[in-house]
Amino acid sequence: MRLGGGSFVREDDPAIAPNIIESTNLIYMVNVLTAIKYGYILKNEDGDVPQEFRTKLARYKKEFADLGYEIGNIRTLINI
Repeated sequence: MRLGGGSFVREDDPAIAPNIIESTNLIYMVNVLTAIKYGYILKNEDGDVPQEFRTKLARYKKEFADLGYEIGNIRTLINI
């Protein structure tokens, strides 16, 4: 049972289900919002981070570590 329309309704009641278009859109949005691609500066998976930048960043590894950051975990992108 769940609360619906101001009273309790059964979960197996087809009247409470979203229509086919809404259902399809919900599945699509779940897929889009969970298909996250992470990129890391030092790994340079896409080959788009300049070598000079990665080299300079690596020079500051200790300073970042002193601040509690692992430079290998710094992301260059998050695509959703």
